[in-house]
Amino acid sequence: MSQIALVVALVVATTFGFAVAAHAKEPNRIAQAAASLGAPRVAGWFAAGVEAALVILLLGSPMVGGAAVAIYIAALMLVITLALRYGATIEDCACGSKVKGIDQTWYVRNTVLVGAGIFVVLSAPTGQPWIAGPLALVAGIITTLTLARRSRADEFHRHES
Repeated sequence: MSQIALVVALVVATTFGFAVAAHAKEPNRIAQAAASLGAPRVAGWFAAGVEAALVILLLGSPMVGGAAVAIYIAALMLVITLALRYGATIEDCACGSKVKGIDQTWYVRNTVLVGAGIFVVLSAPTGQPWIAGPLALVAGIITTLTLARRSRADEFHRHES
């Protein structure tokens, strides 16, 4: 794995580390964010646990961690976009980000995280790149669907006004 990929994995791990610390500081906010999606409050705490596991994976096995980050963030984007599409108001999860709420900056940041995860996977040694193709395909499809859904939702709300 290249040194650049290791630095990218470390930066992504640090990003998730700050989010985990923020969730630990205010655990009720992530629980409330999950509830605003219609999920049980415990789902928020589960998500914080997944993010802590991502930090460990990125530091221990960057390729596996990169794959997990790409899939987790792409799936999260899809879930939140669909919830917004159907009228949910998403609570701030206190992830430590300067972005409050779901806006284009949130989508750009998370798309960059998906891309960073895929980059780390694609930088794997020659013996392990088998996962990169399916990962890139799944993350690409989820991200594309998410952005398309969000775009349609924005257009729908503009026509309602």
